Amino acid sequence: MKRTIGIALLAGLLIAAVGVIMVGAQAGVLDPGTAITNFTVMNLDAADIANVTAYYVNSDGSVEVTVPVTIPAQSSAGFAAAQINDLPDGWEGAVVVSADKEIVAFAQTRWSGGTSADQKTAAAYNGFTAGANTLYFPSLVSRPTKQYSVLSIQSAESQAADTINFTITYYYRDGVQTGSVVNGTVAKGSQATYNLLDNTD
Repeated sequence: MKRTIGIALLAGLLIAAVGVIMVGAQAGVLDPGTAITNFTVMNLDAADIANVTAYYVNSDGSVEVTVPVTIPAQSSAGFAAAQINDLPDGWEGAVVVSADKEIVAFAQTRWSGGTSADQKTAAAYNGFTAGANTLYFPSLVSRPTKQYSVLSIQSAESQAADTINFTITYYYRDGVQTGSVVNGTVAKGSQATYNLLDNTD
């Protein structure tokens, strides 16, 4: 049985379902710096090798690079952005990982050269094996000069012509809608990313 995990990527390979970026208020500018995302895939099978393929998907749904690897039983393999041949500098997109054994994945994004005191910021999250029609994010922030969240939505569709339409509705912590609604579309396997500082409501 083939299993698939989707991982959203952005900003030169940022894998972030939700990332919260905290920065210093230097000159009132929020800039996390340059991002790079790496991810790790683990084979959960106790006895057999997993044949794994990572597909680096562009925003239009086309595949930029395919990376096949084999992972021994109960072992893991890292996918470092800087070591992926043929991946253009500054590439933004998503990754879909498929395997013939059960796998799990997590990603870590690091920014450097930003406006935080140490010029370093990081985020981490897990890959998902299936999509959902409704998602809830219990804590997002948008505080100019202090902290903000970045939200990515990735299509879990596998057919070549498939796209999904989605709506993001923001609520305050008391349950009252903010008035900010985002409508978007993503192609199969690809992702759309939103910086909450860009939403004025």
